Amino acid sequence: MSNELEYDYRFCCFIDILGFKNHINELEINDKPNMDKVESIHIALKKIKEIGENSQVGSQDCKISQFSDNIVISFSYYERGQFLSLLLSILHIQLELVQMGFLIRGGISIERLFHSNEFVFGKALVKAYELESKQAKYPRIILNDDAIEIAKEFGEHNPNQEEKYIRQLAKKDDDGQWYLDYFQSAMSEFDTYSYEYGEVIEVSYKYIENIENNFLSNFNSMDKKCGYYDKLDWLNNKLNDFKNYLSELEQKIIPQP
Repeated sequence: MSNELEYDYRFCCFIDILGFKNHINELEINDKPNMDKVESIHIALKKIKEIGENSQVGSQDCKISQFSDNIVISFSYYERGQFLSLLLSILHIQLELVQMGFLIRGGISIERLFHSNEFVFGKALVKAYELESKQAKYPRIILNDDAIEIAKEFGEHNPNQEEKYIRQLAKKDDDGQWYLDYFQSAMSEFDTYSYEYGEVIEVSYKYIENIENNFLSNFNSMDKKCGYYDKLDWLNNKLNDFKNYLSELEQKIIPQP
């Protein structure tokens, strides 16, 4: 057996674009190519690839496999700080994609995995795929508890500090799943000219408006039996929670007459 073959514990992230079939169906209008949609999908797939490419920066062992609208990213669990770097990379791309009209879902696990430039297989991929397809349910990236615990031990900081940084990006959902929060927790990642709360709040409201225009313009009249309804209902609830948070924040920092 070749010495290059390794089947060892790795963090594994599996990401999928939700509703990709519907995006593909929009590639033609009246039997003619819809080049605006072609460009949009092309940019979205490049953005997803950037998650892996960004994760490779500073990593000695990060692997990427992309096929259609799916991407698999993995790296050795002992690479210090790489887990937190992956979360930030996903979050930044997620912020861009959701404003472009693309929702993503995924799972991050840790188990044994074989990942080369040609092939990827193993328990870590199966677990990450099951997290994405069976447990995530909604447009969110969920984190396996084992992955969080191990990431704490192999971070750039002491375990308590590393967990604090992870929890600043991840949030526990109503069903008990930890997910990468691209709402309140993402406020510190928005592009603003300053860190003034007033400006961050303004950018946050514009962010919410973009998402509502992209996905929720017809939500109130949507058939609740539609397979996509639950996903958009979750998104709508998170945006309402975000609005309430911003309203409370405004009351605290803006002087009342």
